[in-house]
Amino acid sequence: MNLRVKFPSRSPVGSAVTPLLRAVLLADLVDSTAFIQSFGDARAAVALQRLDLQIRDLLEFTGGRLIDKADGLLAIFERPIQAVDFALRYQQALRQFSANEGTVLNARIGIHVGELMTWSNTDHAVAAGAKPLEVEGLAKPVAARLMSLALPGQILISSMAQSLAQRAQAELGDRADRVRWHAHGRYRFKGVPAPLLVHEIGEAGFAPMRPPPSGQKAWRELPLWRRPPVLAAEMLLFVAVSGFYAYSVLRSPPAIAFQERDWVVVGDMSNFTGDPRLEESLDTALRISLEQSRFVNVMPQLKVQDVLQRMGRSQESTVDRAVGSEIALREGARALLLPTVAEVGGRLRVSMELVDPNTQVTVFAETAEGRGAESALTSIDTVNGKLRERLGESLGDISANGKPLAQVTTSSLDALRLYSLATDAVVRARYDEAMRLLNLAIEKDPQFALAYADRAQAHSLAGDSARAKSDYATATKFKSRLTMRETLILDADLASSGPPEAWLERLDAITRMYPDAFNSRHRVAWVNWQYLQQFPRALESLQPALKTQNPRLASAMYLAGLINLAEENFGQAESAFNKYESLGGRGFNRDHADLYAAKRQYGRAERVLGQADHTGFKSVDLEMRLADVTYPLDKGQWRKALLAAKTLQQDSVNVSMGMERTYLGISLGLQTYELGERALSEWQRYVADEMRTAINPDDPNIFRSRFAALYGASQLARLGDSTTAQGVLHRLQAPVAKSGYATLMDMAKVVEAELALRANQPTGAIALLKPRTSGTELCILHAVLLRAYRQGDLPQDAMQEATWLSSHRGRAYAEWNSERLLQPMNVLESDLAILTSAELAAAAGDGDRARELMGKFDQIWRQPPGFIAERVLKLRAAISPQKG
Repeated sequence: MNLRVKFPSRSPVGSAVTPLLRAVLLADLVDSTAFIQSFGDARAAVALQRLDLQIRDLLEFTGGRLIDKADGLLAIFERPIQAVDFALRYQQALRQFSANEGTVLNARIGIHVGELMTWSNTDHAVAAGAKPLEVEGLAKPVAARLMSLALPGQILISSMAQSLAQRAQAELGDRADRVRWHAHGRYRFKGVPAPLLVHEIGEAGFAPMRPPPSGQKAWRELPLWRRPPVLAAEMLLFVAVSGFYAYSVLRSPPAIAFQERDWVVVGDMSNFTGDPRLEESLDTALRISLEQSRFVNVMPQLKVQDVLQRMGRSQESTVDRAVGSEIALREGARALLLPTVAEVGGRLRVSMELVDPNTQVTVFAETAEGRGAESALTSIDTVNGKLRERLGESLGDISANGKPLAQVTTSSLDALRLYSLATDAVVRARYDEAMRLLNLAIEKDPQFALAYADRAQAHSLAGDSARAKSDYATATKFKSRLTMRETLILDADLASSGPPEAWLERLDAITRMYPDAFNSRHRVAWVNWQYLQQFPRALESLQPALKTQNPRLASAMYLAGLINLAEENFGQAESAFNKYESLGGRGFNRDHADLYAAKRQYGRAERVLGQADHTGFKSVDLEMRLADVTYPLDKGQWRKALLAAKTLQQDSVNVSMGMERTYLGISLGLQTYELGERALSEWQRYVADEMRTAINPDDPNIFRSRFAALYGASQLARLGDSTTAQGVLHRLQAPVAKSGYATLMDMAKVVEAELALRANQPTGAIALLKPRTSGTELCILHAVLLRAYRQGDLPQDAMQEATWLSSHRGRAYAEWNSERLLQPMNVLESDLAILTSAELAAAAGDGDRARELMGKFDQIWRQPPGFIAERVLKLRAAISPQKG
C-alpha cells in the first residue's frame, strides 16, 4: 500500500510591499555572552527578561516598532528624534540595570534614515517562525555599520538623521539640557557606496564622546574641508533628501490624501447583532474615541442634523454611504466613516470603512474582533488606532491621545447607551429627557465621570449652582476616567467661577491642543467681550470658530456681530447679523436691532425686532424687551421710556430674581435723573439687598450683585450718602480686585471718583479714572470723567469726553457691563453729551458750532424733560442770533 505524505499547503503571500521613509535603529549588547557565562543561564535569563520588558515599554513610549531582537534589537521610528529619545533612554536603562545587577552591560547603537521596503507576513508564516513585519532596504545595513563602528555605550547617528533630530531636540524634555552632539568626521563603510558624516549623541558624563577607531569594515576619511567639490555635492544631496524626508515622513499621505485637522463624517452604525444596546452606545463610543485625536476632526452630530435639514431630509434620516458622502461634500469633509458591528463565527466583529465621498468607493477598511458584547469597546479602540495610523497620524500621538474607551467612558454598555440617548436628547433640545437619562446612566455606573460632567453643565445652565458644584466635584474625583479633551473641558468649567484670565488660560489650553474646538473658541471670545471688554482680542479669538463645520456657527456669527457693534464696525456687524439670520437664527436678535438704533435708524430696528420668534423661555423673551426702554429714551421720549422701565421691572417678578433686580436698577437709575436726592432711600434699600448676595461667595449671582451694589453705591455718593457708598466700597474693593473682572474694577473706580467729586476733589477723580481710558473701560467711566473735567474747569478735556460719549453709540448699546444694567443710562448719557458739547462750544465763544450741536440735540429731544429744560433754555438764549 502506497502511503502519501500530505504536506500543508503554502499560505498565500503576505501584504503588498510598501516603501516607507523611516528612522532605523540597531542596537547590540556588548559582551552579552560573557554576561551570561558569569551570571549563569537561569539568573541571566530572568535578568534579561526584566530588561526586555523595560525595553518594550520604552519603545511604546517613544513611538517605536520592534522588528527583530536577538542580542540587541532592530526598531523603526517615524522620526529620528523618536529614535534618539529611545536610544538615550535605552542607555540609561542599561546603566541602571548594571548598577542593580552589579555588572557592566553596554550597548552600541546606530541610527540612520532611509527608505525601507516593508511587508507583513501571513499568520501561517508567523506561526512557522517568521517575523510579523519584514523590513529591508539600504538604511538597515547602514544603521548596522554605524552600530558596529560605535564604542560600548556610544550612540552614532548619520548626518541626515542628526540634522532632523537636532532641530527637534526640545522634544526630549528635561533631558535636552544634558544632551551633547558631536561630529566625528566622514567614514567609509564596506559595502556602502558613499561616505557618511558620523555624529555622536549622548548625555554629558556618560557618553564616550570620542571618535570611534577605524577598522576593516569602517574607516575614517580626510576632513571634508580638504575636498570642497565633495562637500558641495553632499550638501546638495542632503538638502534634497531632507526635503523629501520632511515631505514624505513627517506627513506621509494616505490614499485619500488626508491632512492633519481634516474633517470626517461618521455614518450611522450598522448593527447586525440584534443587540439594541450596541447601536447608540457604540456610535457614541466611536465618536469619543476619535475625538481624542488631535489629528482627525469629527463633524458633530448637531452639524450633521443641520445639513440633513438643509438637504430637505428628516433629521432622523440614516446617514449611509450615499447620504454621508453628500454631507461630506457639502461641508468640505475629507472622508466618510461607516462603522459596522456584526456577529461572525461566534465572535463580535467591529468594522470601519473609510469612504472617499467623491466616488463613494471604500478606500480601506479596518476590523477587530472579540468575544461577547463587552469586547466591543476594546475592538473600537483597536480599529480607531489603526484608522488614525492609516490616515497619517503618528504612533506617538495615537498613544498619547488615546485612552481605552472603557476607562474614559464606562465598561457598562447599559450606562453608555443611556448616556448616548441623553446626548441625542440634547441635540434635539429635549433637556428634561436628557437629565433623566443622565441620572439613569449614573445609577448604572456611579463612577461615570463624563456623565457627571455633562450633568453638571446642565445644572449650571439651569441656574442650580449647588447641584452643578456637587457634580463637578464628583467628575473631578473620577478625572482619570476622562479623555484628555474632556479633562481640559472640565478644568475650564471649574475655572469659570474664578478670575477671567485663569478661565482663559484653561480655554486656551483646549484650543492649543484641539485648534478646531469651536465651542472653546467661542467661550474665549465671549469672556474677552463680556468680562474684560477686550473687543479686538475677542474678535481675533472668535475667527477660527467662523467656519462652516462649526455646528453653532449661527451663534458665533451673532457674537461677531455684537463685538463689531461694540467696536463701531457697523458694516461688519451688519454682515455678521445677516449671516446669523440666514443660518436660521431668529429667536433672539435684539443686538441686530440695536445696530440700527445706534445708527438712529429706528424704523429698521423695529422691523428687525418684529421678525424675531418667541423662544419659549420667559427670561430670554423678557431680555428682548429692553428695547422698549432704550429706544424711546434714545428718541427723547422720556415719559414713555420711564413707563416701559417700570413695566419691565414688574413683568420680571417671578421670572428671574437676577433679571428682576437688574430691571429695578434700570428703573431707579432713570428716575434718579428727575428725582435727584428724593431717590436716596430707594437706592439705599437697593444697595442693601444687593450686598446680601454680593458678600455670599456661594451665590451664583455674586458677580451681578457686586456690580449692581457698586453701581448703587456710585449713585449714593452722587446723591450725598458718602458714608454708605464708602462702606460698600470698603466691603467689596478687595474681592473685586482679586476677581480679575475688568468691569467690576471699573465700577469700583467710578464709586471712588464719585466720592471724590462729592468732596469737591475733581483732580482726585480724574487721577482715578484717566488711567483706565485704554479702550476696555465702561462707558459710565467717561460720563463721570466728563463731570470731573467740568467741575475742575477743564473745558477742552471735557469737550473731548463729551465727543467720546456722543460718538461711541455702538459701545453704549453693546457693552454688557452686567446684564445690560447700564445700557439705557449709557444711551442717555451719549445723547446728553451732545447738549454738553453745545454748552462747552458756547462758553468757548464758538457760536456756530454751538448752534450746530444744539440743532442736532433738538432733533433728538424735541420736548426736553424737566431735569434738562433749564439747561436747554439757558443755552438757546446764549446762542440766539439776535443776541448782541
